Amino acid sequence: MGSTPLTDALRETLAIFEEGGAPLTTTEVAERVDLGRRSTGERLERLVEHDRLETKNVGGNGRVWWRPSGNEPAITTEPNTRDGQLRALVDATEEYAIFMLDPEGRVRTWNPGAERIKGYAADEIVGEHFSTFYTEDDRAAGVPETNLSAAARDGSVEDEGWRVRADGSAFWAAVTISTIRGEDGELEGYAKVTREMTDRREYERRLEKQAERLEQRRDEIESELDEVFDRISDGFYALDEELRFRYLNDRAMNVLGLDEPAVGADIRDEVVLTEPFENALCDALEGQEPAIFEDYYDPVGRWFSNAVYPSESGLSVYFREITERKRRERELARYGTIVETSPVGITIVGEDGELQFANDRAEEIFGRSGDRINSLRFDDPEWDEVDVDGEPLSREELPFPRIVESGEPLFDQISGVLRPDGERVWISVNGAPVYDDCGEIDSVVFAIEDITDRKERRRALAESERRYRTLVENFPNGAVGLFDEDFVYSVVGGELLADLGHSPEDVVGTTIYGRYPDELVDRIEPHFRAVFDGESTAFEIDLGERVLLAHTLPVRDADDRIYAGMLVVQDVTERKEYRRKLEESNERLEQFAYAASHDLQEPLRMVTSYLQLIDRRYGAEFDEDAAEFLGFAVDGADRMREMIDGLLEYSRVETRGDPFEPVDLEELLEAVLDDLQLRIEESGAEIATASLPTVRGDASQLRRVLQNLVSNALRYSGDEPPRITVEAERRGGRCVVSVRDEGIGIDPDDAERIFEVFQRLHTREEHEGIGIGLTLSRRIVERHGGDIWVESEPGEGATFSFTLPVP
Repeated sequence: MGSTPLTDALRETLAIFEEGGAPLTTTEVAERVDLGRRSTGERLERLVEHDRLETKNVGGNGRVWWRPSGNEPAITTEPNTRDGQLRALVDATEEYAIFMLDPEGRVRTWNPGAERIKGYAADEIVGEHFSTFYTEDDRAAGVPETNLSAAARDGSVEDEGWRVRADGSAFWAAVTISTIRGEDGELEGYAKVTREMTDRREYERRLEKQAERLEQRRDEIESELDEVFDRISDGFYALDEELRFRYLNDRAMNVLGLDEPAVGADIRDEVVLTEPFENALCDALEGQEPAIFEDYYDPVGRWFSNAVYPSESGLSVYFREITERKRRERELARYGTIVETSPVGITIVGEDGELQFANDRAEEIFGRSGDRINSLRFDDPEWDEVDVDGEPLSREELPFPRIVESGEPLFDQISGVLRPDGERVWISVNGAPVYDDCGEIDSVVFAIEDITDRKERRRALAESERRYRTLVENFPNGAVGLFDEDFVYSVVGGELLADLGHSPEDVVGTTIYGRYPDELVDRIEPHFRAVFDGESTAFEIDLGERVLLAHTLPVRDADDRIYAGMLVVQDVTERKEYRRKLEESNERLEQFAYAASHDLQEPLRMVTSYLQLIDRRYGAEFDEDAAEFLGFAVDGADRMREMIDGLLEYSRVETRGDPFEPVDLEELLEAVLDDLQLRIEESGAEIATASLPTVRGDASQLRRVLQNLVSNALRYSGDEPPRITVEAERRGGRCVVSVRDEGIGIDPDDAERIFEVFQRLHTREEHEGIGIGLTLSRRIVERHGGDIWVESEPGEGATFSFTLPVP
């Protein structure tokens, strides 16, 4: 069988062994050929079958393999001959420390490799316990005994760690301990193989350090990911050439949703594969090239990193869950987006002062690119940075040196930096050091905010406060005070303060609670509190001899934020008395107007009745002049009745009105247009209406106002068909209703006179009416707390507008 030709894969594996060289373990061979232990073992067995290698079981599952010398006879299967040759190989090798232990762990044999690696001569160490080679910490932790127990239980154990030479120096060792048992299965001792790995360990350490430096901005996230990965074991399964399972570990079964090993079953029948995954398996099998890729496995809703390795007998598939890593990567991408789009400038400066990163906002604030900022290094004459007083900052006062020298974070350092275009930008700098694993400052992260506008607002606010103080201290005919959210007066002044017997010094610093009686505080506190909700209020304070009118209103800064409240107080004692007398006078006038109009009704009815009687009895006997005279008398009586009715209605606006309630103006206008439908059709009028709101008022009176205004628009339309628009808009808490026409218009000089009682701009022959409609409308609107006015030019039409409260 030895003459059978070898495949390329077997020749590659055989080349690892030197003729007559030291034996190798399965693990060592697997590392060199970059295969798994199982596939490596299969190759080695085939080389043994081809008589190219020899092997020996050294306990449990542990085996060693070696290549005999070309001029040596084939080793027979007799135990004595095999053991002798193996012993000769062990004694000849210096690369490995290979020696035997008795069942208690004492050294029984010693080879040259052991003497070279560990530094002991055979006569110095044989008979000593093998724990001599372990560090004090490992001996205290019982590592030697644990390794022997594991080897006795499992057949072999592999370990890496620090070991101690005879001279006390330490070296990194890869150790395999295998049990040696007799034919009866009794433990006869152990075979211990040690290989010095210090150089490899040192090389790995340097690589790790270099990787840490290269990934310094992602260390924290990567370390968290590494911890997650270290806790997760890989899933593994093997497939044959037909993609049938040959082996699955527990992790693979769990992820693939298999309750028991499906050895012999086609993976495509047992598992839901994504199309990219199935293609990767087929491509690796056909091309005999490894495939490493990431894939989302929908049945379990997780991400996996997959490695597919082809071999002559099929595929080996390793996978590791990377869901957490994917999440971290997305999170890192989000952090990157946040940093790049942040409204705050962000920079990172290395411990050597080199700028490592600057986002777009930082470059915008400084008016320079990141490269240009880095080239200045904060000590170039072009870098002009001053403190809040305009004095240049020394190097020790600059943020980076301050943080590096103190090792402490920096908060809200205000300075002004000169941009290349000559503009001074004021910035607030916050910074903090970032430390490496050795506790040294690795870099400094800065957050930079442009506060130029804020600084200007503060200046404007200070100026505003100065003006407020000037106003308060010199306020005429009253008193003014500024107070904060605790209702503490900060500024007070005004002539009324002295009239009430107080000085500003008595009031400043006091609160309403300590200054006024509890009864008054209960009344005014809600008004003070409403200021900081953005509301302005007014209220009266009756002091007996005096009546004061107080207003509270918010004081806002340039950003429209409320930072104080203002109290304005005026003495309205005389005004209140004047209003009381005026109300009494108006009441008497209303009573008189009502009585007069009521008393005039009776004689007027008598005059009208007799005129009608004369017309019926003697009308046929009148000549043309007499009939005309009688007509004048009847017409005069009718006009007198209309005037009395209008005067009576005018006097009843206050006394006979209905209580206020929500009124839908659209419904009200529809009713008015129905009443005027005949006139609208006769005149050919076009009336456009916009959406009208609901207001608070007396529905019957408001209907009268709308009817008066629309009637006037129809009446004074001129020669063309009337074109009328009715609309409304909201202004604060009021509603403005407008009726606009395109008629003959009104001279602005007459804009007030038309609202006076019985005032007319036209004769009865030109336009009918008695001149009471607009007067009555004004009276009604004033009852609702509103105003009415007209905007017009002769020949340009007129717009009548009035205000009403909204609910």
